Amino acid sequence: MIQFNGKYGCPTYLHPGEHKDNRHIYLPDSSYSLHTKESIDKACIEGENQGAIVEGIKEGVTKSLLMNWTNSKYSAKPFSIRRYLKAVDVASIKQTPPTEISQSPRSLIKHLAYWKAICAMHILLQKHITLTEFGAAEELLCDFYSLLPELYGETSCTINAHTLTHLAYYVRFLGPCWTHSAFSFESHNGTIKRAINSTCKVAEQLTYCLDVKLFLQQIDSDLESKESDECLQFLNIRRKSHSNMTKLLQGYAIGKIKPFSLTPSYFHALKKLCSSVNREVHIFDRLLLNDLNLHT
Repeated sequence: MIQFNGKYGCPTYLHPGEHKDNRHIYLPDSSYSLHTKESIDKACIEGENQGAIVEGIKEGVTKSLLMNWTNSKYSAKPFSIRRYLKAVDVASIKQTPPTEISQSPRSLIKHLAYWKAICAMHILLQKHITLTEFGAAEELLCDFYSLLPELYGETSCTINAHTLTHLAYYVRFLGPCWTHSAFSFESHNGTIKRAINSTCKVAEQLTYCLDVKLFLQQIDSDLESKESDECLQFLNIRRKSHSNMTKLLQGYAIGKIKPFSLTPSYFHALKKLCSSVNREVHIFDRLLLNDLNLHT
């Protein structure tokens, strides 16, 4: 079924919405009954007979809000941060997220299309979700949606924004979002694309690449039962190594290593821990030690 953002476009509730400024919107503070098999069948028949379709907004909610904040079209609006964009960009890049987040923040100016972030989604994507976390995520999404018309006008209440309020409902029945997400298939598409280097013998290229990958996985599995613990530990480190890693006496420094002159207070504090410390040292922000990624 192809979902269109027309009347009764909400996939969960019988919410008719309303048309405003060339878009169909779904305002908060309204309650409607759930869809049933019978109501969907009836709506499909009526829609087929009427033949009228109202297309909706294709952009994601977070992307839409980011465009509102940064686009010159809205520079006079109170929510615009366009004049502070460079300062925000610098501050965001300097952030050091915890190890649970595998990627560092990207530049808002250069990579606006890739920015996606919401606390509730982080909760609903976890492998294990407690009842307390589930309730918090549901409340966060509902609060977010209820504030949209006040902050950005009623036209911001698009079908994408509206369906955020139903995410917790589906997680309750289907499990965490990652169990029924299409993003994993997009990743596989990228893997297939990288396996093909020319337009000749495409099928042979793809099967060869898959055969090699499966063979290497089998070798890796066999190594665990044949090699020593020291060898396996070395291979585990090598799997995670990058060009920006430097071997230390214990662990690996990650990122740029910079010379630094210790202030008197730092010097005396370190002197208590290590008597051989010098004032001139080298510093770095991240350390890989015993399979743990530590950072300042």
